[in-house]
Amino acid sequence: MAFQSEALGVVNVSGLELGESTQVTVVSLRSGMLPTSTVITGEAMKHGMPAVFDEDEIVPGEGMVNIPIKNYFELLEDGYSVNVWVNQTGDTDVNLVQVAIDGGIAMVTGLAPGQKVDITVETTKTDHQPHSAVVSGRANVFINVSDQTLAYTGKATGIEYSIEPNESLEVSITYNGAETVPTLPGQYAVEIMVISEGYTGAASATLTIETPQLVGIPESLSSRQSVDFELLGVGETVSTALKVHPGDPCTVTRVQWTGDRWTARLTAKDQVGICRLYVATDLSEEDPQVSAFISITK
Repeated sequence: MAFQSEALGVVNVSGLELGESTQVTVVSLRSGMLPTSTVITGEAMKHGMPAVFDEDEIVPGEGMVNIPIKNYFELLEDGYSVNVWVNQTGDTDVNLVQVAIDGGIAMVTGLAPGQKVDITVETTKTDHQPHSAVVSGRANVFINVSDQTLAYTGKATGIEYSIEPNESLEVSITYNGAETVPTLPGQYAVEIMVISEGYTGAASATLTIETPQLVGIPESLSSRQSVDFELLGVGETVSTALKVHPGDPCTVTRVQWTGDRWTARLTAKDQVGICRLYVATDLSEEDPQVSAFISITK
């Protein structure tokens, strides 16, 4: 229903819904003058767009989600109001969830981890359909991890960490950007992120796998000469950490564990050249790092 009022020759008509029509009649106080009528229709919104959620800008938090409402301030400027509510979806805990507008942001609170609810925003006094979005509750967790230095074991060596308060949560871990757990010595930038639905948490650290050390290797050997040496920083189960470059004029024998280190014997062949020793190195790499060069002479 439309309401009419007069003000200094201007007829103000308010209360019209979008698209609603009504007839307005002007009557002169002078006798003999016929009334004049016209039909007016409620105009569309000045800015042309209803309120909708900006789902690309959802900000999750601890038990809450914030969603910006597009066109919110323009609608208020045009004289419209915006309402939001939580839909009853059958979730027994939905009554614990609340939503309110604060500065153009729909703030959803009371969400349990992983709980999904449907919320709706509506522009009043228009024929536009309400807009709905599904939001999911999250809980923040703490990943306890620090920089670590570990011995070379010859096996995949991952970083040690714990999650509070739920150790069973699934995580994604990368080492220098790759998901493969490292085996070889080196320094690795570690990124840990919780990926279990309903939880959020991330942490970073540095993992260093120590490079084993050769002790007692000479710079040169005469052909057929032998020398005993030690390999430190390698565990008892790693007997394959030491390798000779294929075709080089030397051999490694008598590799044995002495209780806290490996010992071995390096013997020069009856030919001159350079002997290259590798420790904890992948020889399939394009340019594997050489741990020691020994010159073999006559």
